[in-house]
Amino acid sequence: MPMLTKPCAIPTGQRPCGGWANPAGTGSSKPTSVDQFLTDFVSEVDQLQTSGFVDCDGKTTPVFLRAVVCDAPARAFLKNIKGHNSLHGCERCVAVVMSVNNRTTFNHDGCFTAEKRCPEKFARVEYLDNHQVGPSSLCRITTNCISVFALDYIYLVCLGVVRRIIQFWKKGNKRVRLSSAQMLQISHKLVEARDFIPGEFVRRPRSLVEVDRWKATEFRQFLLYTGPVVLKSVLLPKMYKHFLCLSISIGILLMDDRDKREELLDYARKLLVHFVSSCEQLYGAEFVVYNVHSLLHRSDDVKYFGNSLDQISSFPFENFLYTLKRLLRSPSNPIAQVVKRVNEFESVNSPLVNSSRMLKKPVKLSANCRDSVVMLKTGKFAEIVDKQEGRILLEVYKRSQMQPFFNEPCSSDLLNIFYVGRRVGNTTVMEICEDDVCQKALKLPHGNGFVLMPLAHHTL
Repeated sequence: MPMLTKPCAIPTGQRPCGGWANPAGTGSSKPTSVDQFLTDFVSEVDQLQTSGFVDCDGKTTPVFLRAVVCDAPARAFLKNIKGHNSLHGCERCVAVVMSVNNRTTFNHDGCFTAEKRCPEKFARVEYLDNHQVGPSSLCRITTNCISVFALDYIYLVCLGVVRRIIQFWKKGNKRVRLSSAQMLQISHKLVEARDFIPGEFVRRPRSLVEVDRWKATEFRQFLLYTGPVVLKSVLLPKMYKHFLCLSISIGILLMDDRDKREELLDYARKLLVHFVSSCEQLYGAEFVVYNVHSLLHRSDDVKYFGNSLDQISSFPFENFLYTLKRLLRSPSNPIAQVVKRVNEFESVNSPLVNSSRMLKKPVKLSANCRDSVVMLKTGKFAEIVDKQEGRILLEVYKRSQMQPFFNEPCSSDLLNIFYVGRRVGNTTVMEICEDDVCQKALKLPHGNGFVLMPLAHHTL
């Protein structure tokens, strides 16, 4: 389904009793007609964009479609275009794929210089036959059916590229396949890091033996936090640097600080271009599939929406599924049950969205190892020793005792990632109030010391 900027109830007139509503009315399959599926939604949004939303005080608020967040198959259905595995599957440029070992890949030079798709041409259905199947109803309510569809980084990066890299380490060609000893070493380091993962993480690291059962949050955790630490000295230098290109670029695109993010946006784009262009040499031509190619357009979304990746991703919607799941009482007619519960919430003036906010865990700061590391507003890292009544006693790491954890492709201090020896002798004791804490952070064991880094996907 198309999703707006926050989870919402099913639009009026589009509340089936179970399954999907198809043209035959059987509810046993996905819809075959995108126009029929979107009719009520498009009509309602069109009316809101024309008249605005009038609240109880008589104030009119303008309404517009800002973003549609969904995975690649859903985007293809809603936009009425060919699937991502077709010859003209890229939604952002006119690159044409090649077939390598029965896989559609974007491994030729033309994919890097291909012309960007034009919203006006899309609205006029000028990409018919090679990219578009037909017109999309959504062109009635947005003038840019290209950029308004965010390339979601859950499926594209976490469940797409990161998982693919690990799979090639396990089962790829001899150039990149890791030995059993290397896989065991990485797995041991991941399990060792479990006791250092803050409470904000839903899942703690698991070994690579269970990688086929990893969730999107685990791949995100590996990409941004544990991976750069546990892979150092295990991967070949060129492979490790290649992985860091992806980790650093995504870390930049996730920055909450808008000014710093925009300042580094072009550098992130160059890192992604380098990452994609190096994939064929390292992993082979069959590696450069749709998800990998789409990294070339990843920074475009951040620039277009003016938000970090987290604010235009499916993570809030995926997390909201937990709230919906709690509304079910039996396995029969799940959609009907959800609709009834939503109506009950609305009838007592208690929106379901607000209830989801109540389920969020507050930021936890304590003196235990997992939740003791913070980043102060001064930019220094510290560990909490004692906390009571809004006052925090902590040991602040001396900046002179910290060093960048890596220096290629850039210095890790760009993302505030540092290596420090054991805490004894490297800190000074200080008492502060909670308002002096800028951000939650974490430390991961490495060698004879620790790696300190801020949380990229959550701030206080």
